[in-house]
Amino acid sequence: MTKPIIDGLTAKKLRLSLGLTLDQMGEMLGYSPSPHRKAAVYRLETGEREISPIKARLLTAYRSGYRPEDWPQEVNKPKRKRGSYLHNA
Repeated sequence: MTKPIIDGLTAKKLRLSLGLTLDQMGEMLGYSPSPHRKAAVYRLETGEREISPIKARLLTAYRSGYRPEDWPQEVNKPKRKRGSYLHNA
């Protein structure tokens, strides 16, 4: 089995850096609206499911700054880690 282009941990870090919820990331990856969309992204992030080459391409494009027209207008600001303000001085 070949190593995935983007692994689950990288996908999660990317989602968090973009300020997207599980549901929003699911929408941006093309999952249809359903109660299971968040769970589908969670399974990708935990490695329970492999990230397909097409979804990996989308994630790579988002990481590079691409934003489609239907990009969520309200995104969550990435949270700072506790105590990180001490390291920025």
